Amino acid sequence: MDGRSLLFWTGCFGTFDERIRRVVRAFEELLLLSGVMMERIDGVCCGDPLLQVGDVFGFRRKVEENVRVLSGYGRGRIVTICPHCMDVLKRECDAYADGIEVMHHSELLCELLESRRLRSCASSMRATFHDPCILGRRNGIYEEPRRVLVLSGIDLVEMSRTRQRSLCCGGGGARMWMAEERERRVEECRFEEALATGARYLVTACPYCLVRFDSLAQARPGRGMYVRDVAEVLLAATQLGGSEV
Repeated sequence: MDGRSLLFWTGCFGTFDERIRRVVRAFEELLLLSGVMMERIDGVCCGDPLLQVGDVFGFRRKVEENVRVLSGYGRGRIVTICPHCMDVLKRECDAYADGIEVMHHSELLCELLESRRLRSCASSMRATFHDPCILGRRNGIYEEPRRVLVLSGIDLVEMSRTRQRSLCCGGGGARMWMAEERERRVEECRFEEALATGARYLVTACPYCLVRFDSLAQARPGRGMYVRDVAEVLLAATQLGGSEV
């Protein structure tokens, strides 16, 4: 960290979804442990869902509203737990781009670990990582979340398809809100790939992916796989030695 102010953009999921609020709390605890001060913006949608359903004019209006909101906070860093929010803020809020760095929380956590602002205990966890489409293929962020896991002492095992070849969670392109009638959904295929690694934890870094996979895990408790965000895993490794999360 270079002393600039940090603004935490929680997004829709981080404000209104109880499962993702747990990720927000884990990330905030990690910031507290590392001594990083931040200011929070809650309940503001980035506009990405509007764009995904084809409401281009609604999306443009939302971007303009968000620029006005952000303009009151000054320069510094904006961090978010959602790759969709990160992507929109990076690419669309150009009017506010001067002096602002938009980053994903896995990037900041990696930075804090590498600078030893955060320290984790030895972990006994075995995990596999799912690359979110917007984080990876669109923004090229593949290594930072993996570095967070490795620096947390986690035994990281990869799925057969990773990074650029990673399979989608099924929640992108507005499919998050579609009623799918197919017998086998895309997230089920990906979940099976995760199970095949023998890992106990499926870790990701996107609210869409987390909600989709967590729903599957809850429906199949006998399969013995738990779905977590990178922040939750790191917090467990920091506080509990990573024995469980």
